[in-house]
Amino acid sequence: MTGVTLKINFESEALSQALAKLQRQAENLRPALTAIGEVLLEATEDRFTQQVDPAGRPWVPLSPRYKKRKRRHQDLILVLDGYLKGTLAKRVSASRLEIGSKVSPHARG
Repeated sequence: MTGVTLKINFESEALSQALAKLQRQAENLRPALTAIGEVLLEATEDRFTQQVDPAGRPWVPLSPRYKKRKRRHQDLILVLDGYLKGTLAKRVSASRLEIGSKVSPHARG
């Protein structure tokens, strides 16, 4: 994956300990991370559609100046052609899960 990456760090000691225990019990976390990734990807897509952050708060509105010069979808954030939402993807390994866009931010010109 290239482009923008959103990295979420869970600073919960209990969660870190639970994941460490799970990792010790299973040499390959890929199945668990794949399942978690599906849930996170669906939640990210839903938040994108609803235009809210993970806490459910609306995204900061576009500035009036930008809205005025935006070609279409003037009231939608991160939407110009409707392309970006369709590029959300997950990448899973035995010990890592990444959620982000699978394209370069400059790929569409």
